[in-house]
Amino acid sequence: MTLSYFIGGAIAIFFAIMIFKSIKAVIKIILNTLAGGLVIYILNIFLSQTQFEIIINPIHAFIVGALGLPGIIILYLLKLLR
Repeated sequence: MTLSYFIGGAIAIFFAIMIFKSIKAVIKIILNTLAGGLVIYILNIFLSQTQFEIIINPIHAFIVGALGLPGIIILYLLKLLR
């Protein structure tokens, strides 16, 4: 009976670690997306005089949050090519 408690406890700890790691990943993605939206907003403030703005939406914020500086460059290059 002691061995079954040990195995059950080990399985419970394993699942708890997996859940908390996935929660950390989800929170990190959300924070990066919010930061990406903030970066686009700040750049739009500076570039509004040149009419070279990017619309802030969740997809653009996610791209900038996931890719960082290359994501910003990609979005502005796509805007330039349009």
